[in-house]
Amino acid sequence: MKKSIPRNYRVPMVAHTIRILKALAEADAELSLKDISARAGVGPTSTFRILFTLGSLDYIFKNPTSGTYRLSAKLMELAARSLGSQKLVHLARPFMDQLYARFNETLNLAVFQDGEIIYIEIMESRRAFRMTAEVGSRVPLHSTALGKAIAAFLPEDDLKAKLSQCSWLRLTPHTLMTRAEFQRDLARVQKRGYGLDNEETEIGATCVAAPILDAQNHPVAAISISGPTHRIHAQEKLIVRELKRVAAAVSSAIQAGQKLPPTSA
Repeated sequence: MKKSIPRNYRVPMVAHTIRILKALAEADAELSLKDISARAGVGPTSTFRILFTLGSLDYIFKNPTSGTYRLSAKLMELAARSLGSQKLVHLARPFMDQLYARFNETLNLAVFQDGEIIYIEIMESRRAFRMTAEVGSRVPLHSTALGKAIAAFLPEDDLKAKLSQCSWLRLTPHTLMTRAEFQRDLARVQKRGYGLDNEETEIGATCVAAPILDAQNHPVAAISISGPTHRIHAQEKLIVRELKRVAAAVSSAIQAGQKLPPTSA
């Protein structure tokens, strides 16, 4: 039985915003303020304020000639990112299941957005050691095996731009703190085909990651195995071999244009 949520928990302005976005999404042409207000069932003043706010954030486009509104490309991109991440999870999950059954360590799948690594899927180990990352959480590029695995295979111009934005935040005494150190490490990642976080994000935890590449051999994501340092080091060679195998299999599926399951599956 579905538990009802008290009505006083609702934020009316958020509900108004969703109805306005829905009205715009369902329209086959740009809409005037009056039309949006009528279709969404939101008063003209509130509709104007919401549209103004969304427009200032570039999620709504206002036609300077007609004064009508439509959804912006930025909002479409946001939706596409979410859908793309869900599809990637569906594609990678069977391969992650293989690694999980083999090692019983934590599996992570992550993408690179806005200069940070974002976890889109995590399979926690059943053992009594829990990492702090959660799905949706963001971590710095420079301190993680996932970040290194992606950064090492970025086009040179993209990498330079991303490194110029890096905060070089120290998370542990082992975190790489300079661009020169990081680039030397990336050269090693390129050569061996995987990234290594040796207690650079969390003391006591080590992570190994391999990149997932598209048809242009550009990194679209990375997959990693993480756990207590002593356990990962004890099986590091085997973990590296199996992780690279799985990352290559997911990459091949992407490069072949494999049809992905529906996100509702």
